[in-house]
Amino acid sequence: MISLIFIVSPVSAWQLERPGSYLALNERDENATTNNFGTVGIGVNVVSYYENEQRPPTNGNDGVKLYIAATANTRKRLEYYWRDRGYYSWVEDASLPNQLLLTDEEVVAVSLYPFKVRFWGGPCSAEYSTIWLSSNGWLSFIDPEHVSTPLPNPYYGRTIPDSEGLDNFVAPLWKDLKPNAQGYIRINYGWITYYPGYGANRLFFVITWNAANAYGVPQIFQVFLERAPPYLPFDMAYTNSRILFQYKTVSPMDFAVVGIEDQGGWRGASYECWYLHNEMMIDFIDSGMYTCISYLVIRLEESDPYASTDIIEDSDWIRGYNVYLNQALPPRDPTARYATAVGGAATTLLSALDIAFGIPRWVSGCGLILDCGLVLYDLYTLAAEEQSPAEPLEITNTFISAQGYEPTYSICPVDASLCATAYWILNDNQNNLPHSLKVWAELWWTEFDYYGIPTQYGVVKTFVELKLARDTNDIRANADRITSGIYKRLYIGAYDQSDWYKVNVNQGHTISVAVDRTVGYTDVYLAIYDPQGNFRKGTAYHSSNVYVNYRADVTGDWFIHVTPYDIYYGLYRLSLNVLHDDGEGCPTLLVWNGTHFLKEGVLNIHSEPDRDTIVQHRLKTNPARQNFIYTLKLAEIAYGYNFSHSYIDRVKLYAIDDKGKKHECYLMYANHSTQGNVLPQLWFSDDIRIETFKDEEIDLKFLAPIFARNIASFIFEIEGHNPYKT
Repeated sequence: MISLIFIVSPVSAWQLERPGSYLALNERDENATTNNFGTVGIGVNVVSYYENEQRPPTNGNDGVKLYIAATANTRKRLEYYWRDRGYYSWVEDASLPNQLLLTDEEVVAVSLYPFKVRFWGGPCSAEYSTIWLSSNGWLSFIDPEHVSTPLPNPYYGRTIPDSEGLDNFVAPLWKDLKPNAQGYIRINYGWITYYPGYGANRLFFVITWNAANAYGVPQIFQVFLERAPPYLPFDMAYTNSRILFQYKTVSPMDFAVVGIEDQGGWRGASYECWYLHNEMMIDFIDSGMYTCISYLVIRLEESDPYASTDIIEDSDWIRGYNVYLNQALPPRDPTARYATAVGGAATTLLSALDIAFGIPRWVSGCGLILDCGLVLYDLYTLAAEEQSPAEPLEITNTFISAQGYEPTYSICPVDASLCATAYWILNDNQNNLPHSLKVWAELWWTEFDYYGIPTQYGVVKTFVELKLARDTNDIRANADRITSGIYKRLYIGAYDQSDWYKVNVNQGHTISVAVDRTVGYTDVYLAIYDPQGNFRKGTAYHSSNVYVNYRADVTGDWFIHVTPYDIYYGLYRLSLNVLHDDGEGCPTLLVWNGTHFLKEGVLNIHSEPDRDTIVQHRLKTNPARQNFIYTLKLAEIAYGYNFSHSYIDRVKLYAIDDKGKKHECYLMYANHSTQGNVLPQLWFSDDIRIETFKDEEIDLKFLAPIFARNIASFIFEIEGHNPYKT
């Protein structure tokens, strides 16, 4: 029975205060979601904002130019498992046409021409034509985009899978093999056209090792790599290549790695080396279930009566990878216009990653590896520069769909991208209405059984929401009410000469506010006024990066005032933190000054349940640099309450030099007083958070920027949330 499955991801939002002039933005927002069948990501690069642009398609209206990229993969269903075949049929070296005489610890490249091997992939993907061949009893598939000779070292007791060290390998007997009695390690290899039990149309690339172990005992074994199954009806075109191990003479006297591992070290199948014996065969085959990309869709949701969208239909502006390819790869795109959008769509998939295995990385051959599978090939080079123009099956002003699965030609991709350029056109003549636009990516997938028969279908969706907000806070009476957090993409200059904000502060609490220029050239003044608005209590003179800390002497609504210094215009970011000392917020930040920790105050990350907030706090105490390390601490101090609890997602530290330039100090150590090392969890903005309870602490160490000079101040950034006290 065929079933249909849908899944949709949570919302992500990007917001800009409506400008009054042209702005080059080049910012992105992204989102992603995954289930057991597929993963889809959306990346939107907001290129620029146009004011009264006369050229099409805005035709005199305001508009926003967007580069959009959808990425998808369905590799999670691909798995290998092993079975003991129970029989043995050795292929003699005389039937293999090629021979290598290797020395100890040697690795060479070998071509599989004229055929390819499919390894943890699908038709038209992850099919390899060359391998690295090691004298130590393993081989690794070569990605032509990232060719670097691996080290021949033994695996040193690691298990399969393991994200460290070599990936993308096949290891019939990985150990420190030595030359045989003839003084070399002999390797014979070549294609054979027949092997018992598999039929005449099953071609295998066979490699034989003849070596010795550390005790001089002969070790003779071979591996079979099946040619990628051909694209023929009822010929299992959707399966991966079989991998066979055979052992003629083997002595499991010490540890060896036996098995296979995928392109990122996240999945694999292994066999206990102690059970190896002479004249045996192990067969590695995939699970027989295969999920491919049927369609990849970008959809612009038009629900705003005062705005419209327009997707550029010129084929040069519509790109794709593994979606209905209709011609050979074109020349490289010199603008690489979609690099930011594609990168955004891919990196958001990190939220699905179990980073307990370590910091994710781009891997040779197949892009970024996740627990849900591969995203794409190296996205920045291949997806942005070497994509084939997609031949969309359907395109309108709001919708573009490209086919992945093509049954006529047995094209069944398991990873794909679709890129397009669009304009968000604002049709309100008053120039003061708020607007919103949702940009969707949809992965339509099909699952096949072992014989290539469809068994079920499904859709995985994700979206980002873009918002344009009105600017109404020009006078104090209309001040925007804000709370602790970061407010981005705020416009100042030109027609907008004044921005007012207000925040409720109790007497004795400290107002910490910073303003950073992000787009444009204008510097700003920053001031804090008392609740009556009559007395300026704190002032920062014009700069691209200003801040004020002031301890409130009365309770009430305190005012924050931002004004431009000159005739220029642009965007700024406002960071507000109200520091509490009475238990109303947590965690508490402490800074090491070289002799002891000084309390900065309580970082107020109160927010709605399960909704992170970001707080930037300008340090009152500059941390002492010791051996290029800055040391800070987050502590849960209840201040008389019995309960204190925070969820911390990510922390950062920035050093600001005397020119106002910001330098990131990279987090290199994070140790929780009860959970131990939490560095991987605090490195990324994702759904993995560290819980801290009363009297618990997290020690943090940041690397000082090596090339920064004359550091004047520091900003500590925390992302997370803290339940409201009840």
